[in-house]
This record gives sequence, structure tokens and C-alpha cells, in this order.
Amino acid sequence: MFEPECAKVKFSVEFESQSTQYTCVPKTLQLMLHYLNADRTPLGREVESAFYQRVKLGNYVSGSNISAALVALEEGFSVTLITKCPTVYEYPQSQLCGVMSRNDFEKKMSLNIPVLERALELGLELKVEPVIDQKIIIGALESSGPLVIMTEIDGVLHNMIIRGFANRLFYLVDPLRGYRRMHSAELVRAINTPYGASMLAIRNKLSSMSLDEINLPPLEI
Repeated sequence: MFEPECAKVKFSVEFESQSTQYTCVPKTLQLMLHYLNADRTPLGREVESAFYQRVKLGNYVSGSNISAALVALEEGFSVTLITKCPTVYEYPQSQLCGVMSRNDFEKKMSLNIPVLERALELGLELKVEPVIDQKIIIGALESSGPLVIMTEIDGVLHNMIIRGFANRLFYLVDPLRGYRRMHSAELVRAINTPYGASMLAIRNKLSSMSLDEINLPPLEI
């Protein structure tokens, strides 16, 4: 039986605020790549802006992880995209940004198809799960390290990073609000957005080894 109280994983992911209300995707990507290789991906607005120009080409849903995955792969990292839907996005049962017909939604999502295909060509692992629940999230956290997640909170899509879990609380890096904690049930609801659910596990190429072998730095909270 899965016992969440026994799962305790914490990683040292630095915080830096996103520069604009539109840059949560490039900022979380920057923070994640900085965690993996600080010399190669420094903090600062210049890198965030450069990533924004690259991710927005495929970012037709605010909070898209497809284009972020492609940029990470182009930067030489290994990436797993964990999702409930093979095409990543689903037609929303509730409208977040005004009324959009299914036909219009599918037209917009079709623009992401070549981005996803290119990412798959570069080695993206697409892992489809029937549900994205606490067990799946913690399993990915323990096996791959910090996770970039798409969430929906109060009707707004927003990317954050999960950096740890302990005592039914997830520890997050929120590029808008800083370090924060969220109860497990609340985070599971936030990840399962009306558009679907997706998480990015980004690793250095050598990380076919276990986390213990790589010796990623834990964070004592």
C-alpha cells in the first residue's frame, strides 16, 4: 500500500520572479535548467527573454509544456512529458478564457502538433498515464527530481516547479509568488486542469543513473 507520509524528497531549486505575467513558462524552464547546470543557464531577465522567444512559437495554450520540452531538448537535456492525453491537451469542459468552439480549439491545438513531433524526434519520452494523482506525482519526483507542472488555479493556467514533498505537502517554486507549500489534494486538483494534465521531468543526459548515483543536492526544510 502506498503511504505518502513516508515519501520525503526535497531539492534545492532557486527562485527568481518572472518578469511579466506572460513568462511563467520560460521562467520555470530557466529555473529548472539553472538547477541542473547553473553555469550553462544563468539566472536573469536576458535568458528568460530568450527562452520566451523560443517557447512562444509553440505556446498556443498559456502554460504549454510542449514548447518548453522542445527547448530543453534543444539545450541538450533529457525530457519526459507525463500526461493523461497522447496529444497532451483536451477540449476543456469549462471555459477559462472566454467561449471557444471545439473546432477553434482543435485548430489552435493543431499548431502544436509539429512542435510535439519535433520534440519526439529529438528524444522526448511521452509517458501517458490514465490519471495524474499523488502517487504518480511523487513517483516522478523521486525518480527524476524536480518537476515543471502546468496548473489551473482560480481560472488561470500557470507553470510552477515541484521541488519536494513531505507530510502531505508539496513544496513549490512559484515564479509569481516565490517558495510556497500546497496540500497534496489541492495540487492534484490544480494539475488536472480543464485542458488536461502535464508534467515535465528534465534531466541531464547522464541521468540514466539513479538520483543517489548522481547525488542531486537535497534541501533541508
